[in-house]
Amino acid sequence: MNKRQTGLLILAIFFLIYGFYMLIAMPNLLDKELAEGYVSILITYAVFSVVSLYVCNRSDFDIFEPIVILLIMYFGIFVYRPIQDIINNDYFTFGENVIGGCVRANIVVSVSIISFCAGYYGKYSWGRKKRYVANDSCKVIETSSTDIVLIAQVIWWVSTAFLLLYLITSGKNLAYIFSLGKSGLASDDTTSGSAALTFFAYSMLAPWMYICVYGKNKGYKILLTLLMAIIYVVRGTRIVLLIMISAPILYYYMIREKRPKLKVILIGVVSILFFMSFMQFARHGLRTGTTTDFTDFSSSAFNNVFDADLTTYKQFYAIVEKYPAQYKYTFGKAMIVQTLVTMIPRAVWPGKPGVVIEDVIANAVNARAASAGMASPGIGEYYFEFGIIGCLVCMFILGMIFRKCKEILKKSNTIDNAIRYSVLYGLVFQLIIRTSTASCVYQYLFTILPIYLITHLRIKKSDC
Repeated sequence: MNKRQTGLLILAIFFLIYGFYMLIAMPNLLDKELAEGYVSILITYAVFSVVSLYVCNRSDFDIFEPIVILLIMYFGIFVYRPIQDIINNDYFTFGENVIGGCVRANIVVSVSIISFCAGYYGKYSWGRKKRYVANDSCKVIETSSTDIVLIAQVIWWVSTAFLLLYLITSGKNLAYIFSLGKSGLASDDTTSGSAALTFFAYSMLAPWMYICVYGKNKGYKILLTLLMAIIYVVRGTRIVLLIMISAPILYYYMIREKRPKLKVILIGVVSILFFMSFMQFARHGLRTGTTTDFTDFSSSAFNNVFDADLTTYKQFYAIVEKYPAQYKYTFGKAMIVQTLVTMIPRAVWPGKPGVVIEDVIANAVNARAASAGMASPGIGEYYFEFGIIGCLVCMFILGMIFRKCKEILKKSNTIDNAIRYSVLYGLVFQLIIRTSTASCVYQYLFTILPIYLITHLRIKKSDC
């Protein structure tokens, strides 16, 4: 039995054991609605298990491919957490019972996973397909790494300046920023009118990677890394920190055409979760300008990092229950209109439409949930925009997008593609766990544009 077969056997045994646990853990005194919801989650789990085994059994399976993230996150959000919450009688959000949408939500999730796989594994192409030749006789060679580092530094420092400008206009002075809130001044009453500047956090990632790969001054690289980490922590956006941590690790393995062992993966995941829990603990104080006492950090913060993302299923259940039964679908207001107007400052257009998800959460749950910034998984936006048909179509398209990412992964033994995939990989999380196509579009653009500039502006020569 080879490693692949052994891995499949272990995975199948895990699915059987966890499925058996779900059956025997089902409370005896559930009312009809809860019992139907519980059974619908079991059916979703069965679909999830079959799809997961199919994915892992494919000859082209790669632990780093994006479908792995989707399956892990969907298992946590739509299987593990709702089952545990029903067992623990914790299926309320802001005082609202959300189980009414459980059955329909699980139908939507199950068929959407299948639709995603159809887009991910289908033999579809958009545009003219370029043939990739691994060992082309005519190779492009860099004349010097100096031009790459120079371009990367310019992009990095310009992006950093814009992000610092956002933080300053949000009421934080430089002393507060670079002391991580231990000194200096900050105001939680100041609202920046230039929120679009936050996207420059993403345009810092690829240049930083290029500087780390091509740069020769270790002290300078360490300095940039520390500055970047401090600014990201004060900004309080977890996803850019996640990318900053994961990108060098992914790059290390991809450029060497190796993959980590299970023990290394587990250690890495635990380490990242610990760091993200620290961020979850610190981000509120740093974002609102209040002093953060890091001595209060405890194991409870480690548990809270899961709540932020895994409990988004509750908002999704509520959305499915209320749309379209009580409210009409929004038909593109979030995915299309909001994407088009996101970069327009409210100072220029005071009447710019608000964030659609806030109104949706207020309708589906209540105003308190909306004001608290509660979110829904990415599939939630597809649903309240266009219903179950929208989920099928959008998940199919998402599958095609992820397939294009996998094509980059297949060619990641080159520096450019390894950097490209390593910084894009973390954005996959955002597409899955958060409802905001508009933000994801600009996150992607600000992440990929520096790579385009670096690869097209640098001096090249050919050995032909």
